[in-house]
Amino acid sequence: MSMELLTTVHREILGVADLELTPTMTSRDVESWDSLAQVRLIIAIEKSFNISFDIQELANVSHVGDMVTLMQKKGCEISWNRV
Repeated sequence: MSMELLTTVHREILGVADLELTPTMTSRDVESWDSLAQVRLIIAIEKSFNISFDIQELANVSHVGDMVTLMQKKGCEISWNRV
């Protein structure tokens, strides 16, 4: 469970093969990232990382860095360090 998997999920859902995630990235940064894509991303992240979010947690997520932090709080071993 890694940043590579999170990147793959975003690439597949958003349809952007060369997408590179950054901590400050938001839906405004990717043309195909609309409200439906947001829901699809959340579902795909939950399935891929075997975690679940509640609505209050998601209300505090405004960019990719927030999502990574939330995932870490749920026990995912994920970080911005790339090997």
